[in-house]
Amino acid sequence: MVSYFIKIGLIYLWSFFVCLVEKLVVFFSHFRFLKKFQIKKRFFTNETLKSIEKEASQKEKQVCFFLSSAGEYEQISPILYELRKRKDTFIYLIFMSPSGYKFAQKRKETIPFHLAPFDRLFHWKKFYSSIGSATTYVVRHELWPSFLLCASQAGPLYLLNASCPAEKEFFFKKKIKQELYHFFTKIFLIDECFKELFFCNYNVDKNKIIVSGDSKYESVLLRKKISEDKVSFLEKKFFERYEKRKLHLIAGSVWYPDVLFLVKALRELRFLYKLNVRVTLVPHKLSEKSLEKIKNLCACYGLSYTFFSEFNLGKKIDPDVLIFDEMGSLAEVYALGDIAYLGGGLHARVHNVLEPVAYGLAVSFGPRYTTSYEAIKLLNSHLAEVVHTPSEIVNWCSYHFDAKFSQKHALLNYLSEQQNTTRIVLETTHVRKEIDYQ
Repeated sequence: MVSYFIKIGLIYLWSFFVCLVEKLVVFFSHFRFLKKFQIKKRFFTNETLKSIEKEASQKEKQVCFFLSSAGEYEQISPILYELRKRKDTFIYLIFMSPSGYKFAQKRKETIPFHLAPFDRLFHWKKFYSSIGSATTYVVRHELWPSFLLCASQAGPLYLLNASCPAEKEFFFKKKIKQELYHFFTKIFLIDECFKELFFCNYNVDKNKIIVSGDSKYESVLLRKKISEDKVSFLEKKFFERYEKRKLHLIAGSVWYPDVLFLVKALRELRFLYKLNVRVTLVPHKLSEKSLEKIKNLCACYGLSYTFFSEFNLGKKIDPDVLIFDEMGSLAEVYALGDIAYLGGGLHARVHNVLEPVAYGLAVSFGPRYTTSYEAIKLLNSHLAEVVHTPSEIVNWCSYHFDAKFSQKHALLNYLSEQQNTTRIVLETTHVRKEIDYQ
């Protein structure tokens, strides 16, 4: 009991410290370097709170999701998909990152959403007094003391898609997490291997821990299902214009090091091995400068290229490199290919490895993949390839040139085996639904 009051006292102290920081940040918010944090949009206005109270009071149940960014928003799409069907449930989304907020705006999300305010008890108490007795879901790692205290007092509090970091944590950080995890009613882990770690590292009651799997696996199949019309449009647009080649490699979310890596390999495949291969590059950034560098690199290595956005229907063309310069369609572009290379793994961190798997594409990526647990699992299942040099890409492509569908059945089976997360979460915390994303 004493330790509980000490913890609450420390949270009040934290809230006071955040209050001081908030006033400083607001004072300096007109400076350019702070504008990206959308400071003014983080405050709940009286109009917003009244709107939340009005809409929430008309429903039998209230649910709040606390998300970091666009990635977490995508991860919980299967859960949102099911909850939207319920006429008795009010749903509210809170984003910590402005990028997630902007992504929801771009998606024209119909569920009300807001940027997270500063982590003060004052803000969160106002929010929960408006929304009422709500069930709150925190996705992955957003552990903010004032928020967790208020959310746990308002209703059940659940942590979704939880895991342990790969790197060793300092004692102080581990101790703080240990205290914050105690606020949760249940913690849903992405894999059985983390269960003992949560118990040993954070002293979490084993009765609170449920191994549900990762909703990422369901989200890629859900997106595939609801994007069928978009895929059909892309296929029609693509195949009316481009000559079909024996092997089509989709390079997703690539940076300049990835592009250099791939054009070296493609030049060898085309001119040394005489293999009929095309690469579609989907750049991570679509700035003019980035696209110009890719174009110059292709020309330097003697590869023909064209941009997806710059053609008219008519005579078919046959470029070595197609530069896909339209935003927001990467997951659907994978449907056009036979195999996939994931960008980021050469210099930073590998991109989403599950999107191409949803279409049964064999995947490869660079050596910096350890931050992606999905990539590690694919490698352990012998369903992915790590490439370190252009020569290894050449060997990988050469193998799949004649056996490009050899892994498709195994990859689709692997993905279908990971489809219970939403059912487990809703069955445990809210409501059971019959779910089918196949």
